[in-house]
Amino acid sequence: MNKKDNRKKDYTDDDYGKDISAGGQEFDEESINIAKKYGRIALISLLIIVPVIAIYFYWKNTEHDKTAQASAALSRIVDKYNSSDYSAAIYGDSVSQIRGEDVIGLIAISKEFGGTAPGKLAAIYAGNSYLSIDKPDEAINYFEIALKANSNIVLVGANSGYATCMEQSGDFTAAAEHYGTAANLTSQKNLKARYQFYAALNYEKAGNKDKAAEIYNTIINSNDYSEYLSFAKLAVLRVGTEIE
Repeated sequence: MNKKDNRKKDYTDDDYGKDISAGGQEFDEESINIAKKYGRIALISLLIIVPVIAIYFYWKNTEHDKTAQASAALSRIVDKYNSSDYSAAIYGDSVSQIRGEDVIGLIAISKEFGGTAPGKLAAIYAGNSYLSIDKPDEAINYFEIALKANSNIVLVGANSGYATCMEQSGDFTAAAEHYGTAANLTSQKNLKARYQFYAALNYEKAGNKDKAAEIYNTIINSNDYSEYLSFAKLAVLRVGTEIE
């Protein structure tokens, strides 16, 4: 009786499964073909999954890095904005450096890092800066970037800024809608009343007196004291309706 050959055997793809046995029984040809097929699929799947996982983690790390970079860049320029040096805030300070880094402007930050939260905040600052130097046509582009934010605080600023641009362009209905959105998003009572009042004013300018009166009465009946309460009472009479 011949001894069993225990030497390792080199398998080709066609040999796959020929010596596979379970409980001493050979797999039939169909089982072998299935094993070969799904063995190859598993390998191909693994070759696909590994790069996808690597790309995902690279993307997450890159996203985190971009947010950090945007935040750092914004911190270097925000003093220009706070001191009302709007030109330097918009375009950057080409002379100064902070910790060896260039002080880039709000436009550059919002364009390069517009997909991050600090980038969208920079867009609001850019829009406000343009409004402050009476350039609403330029401002609107940056409020549109900020309108894609996830943060309600940023969205309040984005909607109110966008509404201001619409109001100055004469699109009073759009202005009213965005002021209304800003009012709904804020939790600060005085800000809510302000944006509600601006929304009503713009509906009034657009000729929608019924909608204006409805909002004026909302302010009056809110039971929240604000400077806009007396304005709303006068406005209701102006549009020819009664206080409800």
